Amino acid sequence: MNIRIKAILALALCAALLCAGCTPAAPAANVTAEPTTEPTAEPSAATPSPAVPDGEGVMVTLIDLMNRQVQIVDRPAKIASLSPAVTEILYALDAGEKVVAVDDRAEYPTEVFAVPNRFSASAPDVDALSALEPDVVFAGAETPEEVAKQMEDAGMRVVYAEAGSYAQVYAAIALIAQVTGADAAGLIERMQNEALEVSAAAADIEPLNVCYVRSYDEEGCVVAGSASLINTLIQMSGGSAVTNELEDAWAEISYEALMNLDPDVLLVSDDIDVDVMLNDAAFADIRAALNGQVYSADEALISYPGPRITEGLRFVQDTLAQAQVS
Repeated sequence: MNIRIKAILALALCAALLCAGCTPAAPAANVTAEPTTEPTAEPSAATPSPAVPDGEGVMVTLIDLMNRQVQIVDRPAKIASLSPAVTEILYALDAGEKVVAVDDRAEYPTEVFAVPNRFSASAPDVDALSALEPDVVFAGAETPEEVAKQMEDAGMRVVYAEAGSYAQVYAAIALIAQVTGADAAGLIERMQNEALEVSAAAADIEPLNVCYVRSYDEEGCVVAGSASLINTLIQMSGGSAVTNELEDAWAEISYEALMNLDPDVLLVSDDIDVDVMLNDAAFADIRAALNGQVYSADEALISYPGPRITEGLRFVQDTLAQAQVS
């Protein structure tokens, strides 16, 4: 197992172990956790916020994943989620029956299609959302802080609870569990065990060079960069993400640049028709395409920082194992 995989796994498991003990317990009133020095730093997992008691009218100050102080009184009976990853966590923690609104990207689990209210995560109708009287609104990366302020000015309590990295997924789960009163220990333990299994198998994976393509047109491709969760999964599964020199989560590159990166394997979004892509002249000089090493991936599974991310990790590893024998 290479050093990078060990480092990523060690950070993730450290966060998991710290969060596994975050089962809600009754706190003292108005207890405030010390904020971390950076908004989405991994150490936020090491200082779990006090749990919200149920029906006691006690105000608890939480530190969310944007390092904002949020005051919560009682566990929420009505929840709005503006992040598909957070929505998945809520349902995984058996809090789905409290969800009265989701963002327009939410597709999992299938129960979310029964939620009658959908909003844009980046520009929600604040008045319409406020009319639902949610006790808490969980926000994610797509929701600007100025929008969060508008919601708060309208009387809503906003908690940023979408992880910014693989390791921080465990902190997100723990935070949501603390707000809702759920027990996160079983979910975190399952995910931790799945990650350990993938880690053990990574030593047997030939380090193939991999590139994830989200979309393409006549100008070039949109690919995952070093800040993406997808590239982390590629590294953790035993592969090598050839676009890790790109700093952002997503970047557009030319076909010449893709050819020079020379990936062994192309993972592509499930929005892409692989057969059409393989017959596109733009990929005629891309070795992975010439060798038929192009595999479709459920982008939500491998890019949403939620409870299915370890399933996504296993999918990436299984795909690399398949590519080795193809």
